[in-house]
Amino acid sequence: MHQIFRLDEIFEAICWFVKYESDGGKTLAALTRTCRTFENVALAALWESQDSLVPLARCLGAAIQETWKSNENIKPTNILCTERLPTLSEWKREHKHALFIKTFVSSQNPSILDHSIDTTVFIALFAHGSMPFFPNLQEFQWPLRGISDGDIPFITRFLGPKLEKITLNMPNNYKLDMLTLDHLLTIHALKEMSLKGEAGLGSLLSIRELITRSVQLRAFTCTIPLDLTHVRILATLRSLHRLSVIMPPMVDESFETSVGCDDPFPVLQTLTLAVSNLAGALHFIQLCPFTHVAQFELEIQENSLPDSPRYLEALGTLMVKQFSSKALQAFRLTSECGSGLPWDTTKAIRASTLRPFLSFRNLAMFHLDANWCYDLHNSFIEEAAKAWPSLRYIFLDPWGSWPVPRDRRLTLACFLPLVQHCPRIRNFAGLFEGCVPYISDTTRPGNGHEAEFVRDIFVGHSVSDIEAVALFLSDLFPHLEQIRSLSEADDTHARWEEVTKKVKEYTLVRSQMKAWYKEKDATAGPKKQT
Repeated sequence: MHQIFRLDEIFEAICWFVKYESDGGKTLAALTRTCRTFENVALAALWESQDSLVPLARCLGAAIQETWKSNENIKPTNILCTERLPTLSEWKREHKHALFIKTFVSSQNPSILDHSIDTTVFIALFAHGSMPFFPNLQEFQWPLRGISDGDIPFITRFLGPKLEKITLNMPNNYKLDMLTLDHLLTIHALKEMSLKGEAGLGSLLSIRELITRSVQLRAFTCTIPLDLTHVRILATLRSLHRLSVIMPPMVDESFETSVGCDDPFPVLQTLTLAVSNLAGALHFIQLCPFTHVAQFELEIQENSLPDSPRYLEALGTLMVKQFSSKALQAFRLTSECGSGLPWDTTKAIRASTLRPFLSFRNLAMFHLDANWCYDLHNSFIEEAAKAWPSLRYIFLDPWGSWPVPRDRRLTLACFLPLVQHCPRIRNFAGLFEGCVPYISDTTRPGNGHEAEFVRDIFVGHSVSDIEAVALFLSDLFPHLEQIRSLSEADDTHARWEEVTKKVKEYTLVRSQMKAWYKEKDATAGPKKQT
């Protein structure tokens, strides 16, 4: 054996590379049987992440029997059940492999889709000893594929002292038994918790108990709609950095204006909120200040309100009061509406609607994707560019409803202030029409300013002048690789492809000119002073 394979870090890198090949599992299994030097490193790569208990149960050898079950009402399934009690040597082999498992997360692995595990296998597996079955487990998702709700009591044996992240899928009205709850709360390494399922009294009671006692949590995600009682408890968690929750529709009669605690969410940095409409978002934000939040994502789950502009402006005004203008760096608003509203000047989002958001001077991302109506002009983009000098990403709902007269839409001319005032700009999208301002032959469009990080842009439909547009874009974006048109017309796509081709040609010429001037200045030497 070559001496280089005696270096664990070299062989470990090879094993992790092999793992993701088509027959990586078989190769790693063969390496474990090659020699003792390879065994532990190869086993660690082979068993580190699992999505089913089936491979581990098979380590018990002849003690596990695999039967085929099929009838008219049940999908054909391989069922693993116990044939006899495992021997001591079989236990040792199984336990040796269990030590390497760090992640148990369900996946779409086709090899285990048609397998299920009989309760007798659980009884056999967990009857051996009382210690955690996977002492080195760090991430766990319940339930695992092929496991029924009746096997939930066995969950406690999965929860080891090193568990850091857990995802629980809670059936409707299911309440965690106190044994599971008490065991879960003894894991001091637990930092991330994700709860999924349906709203019910049992599940809501379990969530309330969990978040009341999980004071060490750094990240909490819940897809079950919570009430204000849960929010009050979450606000008291002193280590919570990331929060993602769904709030049920709130009515004015039940609306409360405070979480009722001092210094709520003291270190919260990322807030993801799903609400039925913008009114619900206003209710939630008014509960307490979010002075440390750097990223705020808002998801509207129902159709747009008739007076969306008024509510959006109110949201921005309230955020100025509740969020720190220095801390907030990203704002993202999306909607699950399938299609945009017909363009209506009385319902359109205007500059005045979005102006409150300009108070957040450190904003690096501004994303609107709600299929609303818009009536924005280049002047607003210039105003935003000056207000957000750290801007890197701006997305202005290119699939929303924009004015039918194209002369009232945003144009490529609004790229100029973005390039001039936002040196870190990387990406922007909107219904930008392909017309550019007049530039004289002796003036560069960007006046020497370039967006070094922009690789692709979203544009609208029309292209007024292919040559002029290509010259304009090549001067602003020296590394532009792709222009994406939102038009469905083939001829429009062809014109934008021609623009892209010419942009690359002009960019090459400009780079050659820069190199020539640089070489000329170097050979000319310093200028003589008179």
